[in-house]
Amino acid sequence: MWNPWRTRCPECRALLKMGTPSKLAAVLSVPGGMLFGGIPIYMEETGRWATMGSLMYFLIGGALLAYLGRILWPKTKLLLKTGAVKKNGAA
Repeated sequence: MWNPWRTRCPECRALLKMGTPSKLAAVLSVPGGMLFGGIPIYMEETGRWATMGSLMYFLIGGALLAYLGRILWPKTKLLLKTGAVKKNGAA
């Protein structure tokens, strides 16, 4: 799901919307991603880590994030968007 605000039902092509927790997670992923990438940059620039430390950080952190995404994905709620029209014309 690349754009959570333009997701369509795969069967009827009706426009769907995400639940509030899912919207919050989508919005917070931008600053969270910047923080996730900024930590190893800061640690390398201050001389606290070598490149191997950053690589290990991304390896372990990326695996944990992928595992978290796998756990949370089935809990995502998609609802029919208000005023959305299905492909066959029914609302």
